Parts: sequence; structure tokens; C-alpha cells
Amino acid sequence: RVLGQTAQQTDIVDASFDDRTEARHTSAIVYGRTGGGKGGRSKIRAEFVDQEMTNIATDTHSELKPVVFYDQDVKSRKEAEFVARRRISEERRENRRLTYTVSGHTVPAADAPTRRIVWAPDTVVDLYDEELGLVGDYYVSDVTFRGGKSTTTELRLMRPEDLLFAEELF
Repeated sequence: RVLGQTAQQTDIVDASFDDRTEARHTSAIVYGRTGGGKGGRSKIRAEFVDQEMTNIATDTHSELKPVVFYDQDVKSRKEAEFVARRRISEERRENRRLTYTVSGHTVPAADAPTRRIVWAPDTVVDLYDEELGLVGDYYVSDVTFRGGKSTTTELRLMRPEDLLFAEELF
């Protein structure tokens, strides 16, 4: 159910959830270099831990699986931290797919149920899915409209914590 609808109001035609962990890492470690001239050059190192993957590795008694790489564009620790976080976020988004197909292209507006709004990307929905065990706010990343015999809309949802913005760098 989406947007607080009751089970009778739901317009979900199909749902799929694929949560793969094989291609994800427990942490990302980034190296870079900064400086030059009289002061010389110095190394930069930053790490971001994917706590979800670390917990899975701990629970299954698996080895921790970090990804380590050098980024020549990293010139500060803050940039290196961002690149490490971005790598983990990208892995989460690539390997966790939550898709709903709903009938039609519109949904009742949350503030006025008699009014309908068109599904749109870059919005947040309140999700309550008993079958998949998913509850909370989810970000609508992609919307695909399909016409024909039956009009449907495919929605790709993401957890907000899997999104990453670089506002702090600018």
C-alpha cells in the first residue's frame, strides 16, 4: 500500500524486490594526494563503513570485504570521505531494486483525496508493504508510464539513506 491507502484502495498490480549483497562491500577506503611545491605532497585516506553489510558479515561469520582504491581527483580528506560514501551509496542503489507497478498514471493527493496527482520522480512516498516487510518513507527515483490495453505506471523506489548529495562540498 502506498500513500496511506487501505488494502481496498491500493492500485498495486505487481511488486518486485531484489536485494543482492554479493556485489556490495563492507567499506570503501579511498586514497588520494594533496599539496605540492615547498610543502611537499601528503597522502589522504578516508573510509566509509556500510554498517548494513558489516552486520551481515558479522551475523554470517563472513570476512569483511572492503573496496580500496586511489582517486587522483581527491585533494582533501572531506572529498575522500565523500567519494567513499558515494561508492557505497552507488553499490546499494545498484544492488537493491524495489519496483511497484500500479494501475493508471495518477494517485489520490494526500491532502485532498478527491483530487488526483500524476506520479513523478524525485518525490517521497509513505510505503507500508506487509508482504515484503517494508515500512517507511521511500524516494521515487524513476517513473515509467505504459499505455495500451491496461494503463500502468512502474515506480522504482529507494531508501532515502541510499541517496547522497554533495551539498557540503560546495
